[in-house]
Amino acid sequence: MGTDVSEAVVHSAQLAVTGAVGSWATAHVELLYDPEQSFGAGTTTALGRNQVQLRRGYVLLGDLTRVPIYASLGKMATPFGLTDTVNPFTASTVWHAFGGLAYGAQVGYYRDGLNVVFMGVQGGAQFRSANTPVDGTAVPSRLNNYVVDVNYTARGSAAAMLLGGSCQRGSAYCQGFPVEHFLGCDDHNPAFDVYAQVTAGDLIVQAEVARTTEAWSALSTPPSRSSRPTGSAVSTSAASIVCRSAKPRSTYRSTSAASPRGQRVRPGTTRISWWWA
Repeated sequence: MGTDVSEAVVHSAQLAVTGAVGSWATAHVELLYDPEQSFGAGTTTALGRNQVQLRRGYVLLGDLTRVPIYASLGKMATPFGLTDTVNPFTASTVWHAFGGLAYGAQVGYYRDGLNVVFMGVQGGAQFRSANTPVDGTAVPSRLNNYVVDVNYTARGSAAAMLLGGSCQRGSAYCQGFPVEHFLGCDDHNPAFDVYAQVTAGDLIVQAEVARTTEAWSALSTPPSRSSRPTGSAVSTSAASIVCRSAKPRSTYRSTSAASPRGQRVRPGTTRISWWWA
């Protein structure tokens, strides 16, 4: 309160555990404590904001050295787009709008650089960027959403190139204005994504464009808040280009809440992101 503020708090803490049961089954669990980003009501000392949540938890079945098919079941990131960044401090624009987290089941095929994955997503308003109404409600009582991703990686002696595309039946922000999380939609809003990534030595260049097929209902604002007439909406896209050329001292994989698919985090990067409507 007032004009001066000071803080000494725990912003977030996360613990991830992965265990293999033989060569065919793997379990993964992530626990997250984030009182400053929680959707709970109250201040950072309120009980509703001081809960430890299961951010991800799933079982993965498959042994790609024997059979090129794998499957998973649980709460996991949806396989939509690349949503990647080499920036260690911020997530990509595409991830912010389209990076999904939901209950569901996946089945995939991987061989010789080709990866094809289908995920049946639980309907209703999921945890992130997946919303398909179930009989006009947000109740997740039906498996009526899906995500499909196809990508191919070509590797040479000095470089590698990844090309891919995704589609999703029901994306986010399909609610009307003002937006409140976990509310239902009148109808689902499909989305698609195309992406590419080139890696050559110490250079990584990647680009991605994601777009909904229909206008975001959430962009419809009352006349007092916008020059658009009531009930209007516009098509929405997000894009991100990332380039990393400085030789890194270290590289690691991050699986934090801000990097759902495990992003490469490297120093010496430049990122250009934009949003248009």
